[in-house]
This record gives sequence, structure tokens and C-alpha cells, in this order.
Amino acid sequence: MFLIRNPDEAELDEEAAKYHQEDWGFLAQEKGASTSKDDLVECLKNLTVALQNSGIKLPNNNSKSPSAPPLPPAYAPSVIAGLDPPPGPPPPPPSEIMSLLQKALKQAQRLGEVVSDFSLAFPVFENNNQRFYEVLPFKQLKELKIACSQYGPTAPFTIAMIENLGTQNLPPNDWKQIARACLLGGDYLLWKSEYAEQYARIADVNRQQGIQTSYEMLAGEGAFQATNTQLNFLLGAYAQISNAARQAWKKLPSSSIKTEDLSKVRQGPDEPYQDFVARLLD
Repeated sequence: MFLIRNPDEAELDEEAAKYHQEDWGFLAQEKGASTSKDDLVECLKNLTVALQNSGIKLPNNNSKSPSAPPLPPAYAPSVIAGLDPPPGPPPPPPSEIMSLLQKALKQAQRLGEVVSDFSLAFPVFENNNQRFYEVLPFKQLKELKIACSQYGPTAPFTIAMIENLGTQNLPPNDWKQIARACLLGGDYLLWKSEYAEQYARIADVNRQQGIQTSYEMLAGEGAFQATNTQLNFLLGAYAQISNAARQAWKKLPSSSIKTEDLSKVRQGPDEPYQDFVARLLD
């Protein structure tokens, strides 16, 4: 299909091509003509004047407008051999969180107290989801140790202090450390054995009732051996741990009852080892 143009339209196109020919004539160059540097400079000046006369504003290179911050790269920068710095600010250092006993020991050490009896307590580090606790007064721990030494672990004053301590959300490792520091060797073994029986009984009840607090959680063993893991228990677990620890403490023999010195107990020549250990714990 061919379009036949009107002669009048062709004439209009020719006139439009000649429009502003005088203003832009300096851009035309005859075929075969050579262009010198001076001619190019003169042509550039004429082009600038023509653009200004046409109302077109040229950008000013001297004025610097504030630019927006650069966008982050669409790809992860390389950090191999330090080629590129890592994107963004460096991550904050891990914050220090501690159990109640650990906080009390750190504060007491800062005040000049001797905390060598509780030397197994160490701080725990965690990045996110921190759990905060009130500081356990070190004076309370110190008075408990003195009460166990002067009045005995089952004296009414000592038991009252244990009951008060049981209101705190202490993990298993804290209870074990407190018992090790405050009780003598024989009493500590008795408490540890009774404590194991108590939380084993509680774990059986939890399993029957579908409660998620397991034997390992109450004992602080297996996957829950680390203190920072024990700090993530539900509040109900701490109540059961405290109950088991306090009941085990109350099972200790009274200080008025004469007990045989464990250092004098000897294993019989034909006595099985398990029977010897059971006799020590009786």
C-alpha cells in the first residue's frame, strides 16, 4: 500500500527544514572541508549562544548540589583478604548476663568480699533475648554459710534462710554451688543424692501430666548442663527446682544427732562398690 502525499505537504516539510537555518547554520559543514581546533571552539561558542537564546539552561559545574547518600550495593561486598569493608556498622559486643548467684558473686568481689568458696560460678554471655534478674545479695549467701557452720544445716534459723532463698528463680547449677559451698563434704553428698531423688520424682509427675519440664532440665544435665541454657527455663521449672532443692536440704540429718565421720568409713574387702557407696549415703 503506497501513500500519495499532497504537494502542499511536501512544501510545508521543506519550509520546516529551513526554519532557524540562520541560527544553526554554523553547524553545517561542507563535504570534504577540514575542521581546525579554532573552528571547533568557535562552533562551541555559537552553539552555547544558540541554546541560551532558545531558553535552554546549561548546568553549572561550579555549583555542587547536595547529593543523596549512595544506595547499598545489590550484592554482598567481598571481605576476602580485606578487599571490601563489611557493610554497615560492626555488630555490638555480646552483653554479659548472669544468674542470680553469679551476679551476687561479681558484686561482692567488686566490694572486696572473699568469694573463693563460690569459685565455680562463671559469667555467661548471650547476644539476644536477654533475661534479667534481681541481684541476689551476697550477704545472704555469707550468712547462710555461717549459719550452716555454727548452728547446723537443719537448724530452724538455717532452714528459714533456705526457704527465703527458695523464693528466687535459681537454676540447678546455682543450687549445687550453694550446697557445695555451705555444706560439709558428707552433708553435701547426702543433699546431692536426695536432690536427685526429688527431681526424679517431679520429672515422673511432669511426664504423666504432659508438662514439658524434663528430668534433664531439673537436674541441669545433658543439653541443659550450661548455666546460660538453664536461664531460659519457664518460671514453673524454677519453682520445681527450688522445691526439690529445699526438700533435699530438709532431709539432712540434724546437727544434734551424732553421725559417723565419713573419713573413717572404709570399704570392706569383699564389699561391692555400689553397696559401699549406698552405705555412705545412708
